[in-house]
Amino acid sequence: MVIAIIGIMAATLARYLTKVADENYRKMVTDAVVTEVSNFYRLINNYNIYVYQNNSEPEKDDIILQRNPVYDLKYEPTLTYGQRVTNYIDDDISESNYQTWTDDKGNYTDRSIYTNKICNFKNTSVDNRFAFNTVDDFLSCNISPIIKNSEFTLERIDLQGNQENRDIYRVDFFLAYHPESSDNKLGFEAYTKHFIESFNQKGLIYDSASIIYRPANTTAINKWQLMRVGDNRGAKIIELGDTISYITKFEKNKNYGIRFSFYTDMKKIKDNELLKADGSVFAEKLCWSEKDQDIGPCISPYNNKLDENNKLLITSGNKNKSDQAPGLCWSKDKSHLVNCLGMKKDEKGDDSLLYLTSVTDNNQEKTGTLVSNIIMHDEENKEYYTPVRAMYLNFKGVSIRQAGYNGDYANENGNIILKQQECPINPIDGKSKLYPRLSASISSFVGFKNKSDKVEGMNLSSQSQTRETENYDNALTGSVILQINQKNDNWYITSTVSESDTNKFDVYANPKSVSIIALTWCSSEPQ
Repeated sequence: MVIAIIGIMAATLARYLTKVADENYRKMVTDAVVTEVSNFYRLINNYNIYVYQNNSEPEKDDIILQRNPVYDLKYEPTLTYGQRVTNYIDDDISESNYQTWTDDKGNYTDRSIYTNKICNFKNTSVDNRFAFNTVDDFLSCNISPIIKNSEFTLERIDLQGNQENRDIYRVDFFLAYHPESSDNKLGFEAYTKHFIESFNQKGLIYDSASIIYRPANTTAINKWQLMRVGDNRGAKIIELGDTISYITKFEKNKNYGIRFSFYTDMKKIKDNELLKADGSVFAEKLCWSEKDQDIGPCISPYNNKLDENNKLLITSGNKNKSDQAPGLCWSKDKSHLVNCLGMKKDEKGDDSLLYLTSVTDNNQEKTGTLVSNIIMHDEENKEYYTPVRAMYLNFKGVSIRQAGYNGDYANENGNIILKQQECPINPIDGKSKLYPRLSASISSFVGFKNKSDKVEGMNLSSQSQTRETENYDNALTGSVILQINQKNDNWYITSTVSESDTNKFDVYANPKSVSIIALTWCSSEPQ
């Protein structure tokens, strides 16, 4: 019995130790992959790099600053430093202009051209290295043997940007997954948490970790495609960590991998050499375009004699300025469902108008919806005010005003009480709030004879049923008076109506024979 228990414990311990060993191994692999990714990404983020002028025993005085070959138009144009892909992150993967990195046997291709001169590669007839040694350590001479012996191959790297000026806006790293067992094609998901930990330790956050695939009968690195679910432009790209939700989409006749994508900030990369003593940068325009740096849109300081408030100017980068006006767009994610505020010129005049638009699921543009507190400005009268809200209201009183009436508007029968509206901050001083305002006008009223001294046989509470009251005899109406008061953050609306049947006049307080339209707004002028 004791021997059996010991056997069970030993088996359990063995399984536990195996699991720990597997986890440690996966973390070791992701650390090695992320180190390779991080080192190359650091190189891309240096527009200029420090190098040793002499390749012998380097001294401090030998250090000079020169343009990174990745961005230097004159440096080795025959090599692939200047190759750029042009696809957006959600577009189909490019089939050309990529950087080949290593094959499934660990042989180098374009990787060697990013290594230092001190590196010595055998079995090569062409010296494809930097012509210098960098001060900072970027890529090692050889890729880590841990990666070589793992289930992953870093096959290719895409530099997305402008081939003419060599700018780079995004870097994509393609990891092919080669499982030890062909039945474990989704085994890369077991590395997910380890990739996250490894990237965190390097201080890197990827913008996308897209699942990619290609036919199982090829190892061609230009055959990778993005894993999508859905149709057309709205198709969702499957990301690392989400495969469990789409497990039925994965097929045995395909091989899979991961594309890690990182955006760069070309403006910031170039401005590293323009830092001023206070750490700020010289002001110049900032433009965005993944395909062409010259096509904006751009944000620049509003350098104008009227520029007293540190304004930023948004301009269109389109070469035909009448075709595409500048605008700002918002989206919860990187999908195509966005809301945009853009400028359009009025065809009948010189005024430019702002349009809020939204894009629907079928990629159609429609008028968008804005939820906000809006304050308008009457320049002639120097008044700030908000839009008006209109309400249809009906008094509830039924009786003649009794003797001794004292006009207690807050407590008398049938009055209308409204909660005073909340107003935004007054733009004049930026501290106090705008004043609440209310105005009222008569919508409908009925003159009737006083048979029972009560308002009977009518109901004006609904605008759609005001003509459906019971029969009543018309009377003479002497007056209808409305009164508005403010008290304790409430509005009080009261009315007085005088009626005559030719024999006598009676006065009613807040009779239900009167309905009104109440208008509320806020203003810099008090009530």
